[in-house]
Amino acid sequence: MAVNAPITGLPPVTTPVSTDEFACVQGGIAPTKKVTRAEIHTLEVGEHLVLPQVNEPTTPTLSFATVGFYEPFSGTLRLSRSGTVAWEFSSILGRNANLGAVFRSVDSSATVPNVLPANSDLGTGMGRAGLGLLSLIADNVEALRLDSNGLLTQAVKTGIVAGTPQTQAGATQLVGGINIVTTVSTANDGVKMPSAAAGLIVIIVQTTSNALLLWPFSGDNLFSNAVDTSVAMPSTIGSMRMLLAIDDTSWINLSDEDRDVG
Repeated sequence: MAVNAPITGLPPVTTPVSTDEFACVQGGIAPTKKVTRAEIHTLEVGEHLVLPQVNEPTTPTLSFATVGFYEPFSGTLRLSRSGTVAWEFSSILGRNANLGAVFRSVDSSATVPNVLPANSDLGTGMGRAGLGLLSLIADNVEALRLDSNGLLTQAVKTGIVAGTPQTQAGATQLVGGINIVTTVSTANDGVKMPSAAAGLIVIIVQTTSNALLLWPFSGDNLFSNAVDTSVAMPSTIGSMRMLLAIDDTSWINLSDEDRDVG
C-alpha cells in the first residue's frame, strides 16, 4: 500500500475513495461505515474521549480485531480475546478469568502475597519479607523464605504442648516442617506426625526432660514398626529426630541416633 493511499479490499460501504476518508467500526469488530476527515473531531486541551460502555467480550468497546477492552461495571476493565474474557483488572487485582494467575495491586509482605496462582485463593502465593527476601506464603503464613545468597529459611512451629491422654488420638497434631516441643507435662505425653507423603521431611525437637512419645498419623507407621504404633524420644533436653516419608504410609529416621541439639 502506498503512503497516504486509500485503503483497498474493503466492502464498498467502507472503502475510502480518497485520503480524506477512513474506514471505521460501528457496533462490531469489522468496518461498517466510512467517515471523512472533517467528521473526525480532534480533542482539545482539557477534553476527554469517553467511549460507550459495552458489557460484552464479543463486542468490546475498544477493539483490535480479535482482542479488545471493555468495562463490565464501574471500576473494572476486562481484556477479551476472540470473544472470551482473558484478563480482568480492578482497583485491587488483575486476574485471569479462568481461575488463573492473580497480580494484586497491594504491597506484599511475609504474610500477604501479591503474586498468586489462583484468584480463588488470595492468601497463597509469593510475597516479599523485605529487601531481597522472597516469601512463599500459604494461607497467609510464610512457609519458606529465600534470600539473595540462596539461603532458604523454613517456618518453625514452636511452643508445642504434647497431648494427653497418652494415645494416638490424644497426641498433639504436628503441622510444621520444623517442630519445637516445649511442654511435656507428664512422661510419655505425645505428638503426632502429619500424614505421610513421599518426600516429606519433618523435624521434631524436644526441649524438656520428660520422655516424649511420637505417634504416626492414623494408618501410617514409623521406622517399620506396626501401623499406628508410637516410638519414644529420649528424655534429653534438646534431643531431635528428623523423619522422611518414603511413601504415603511409611517414615524412616534420617538421624543415625537421637541427636542432642541443646
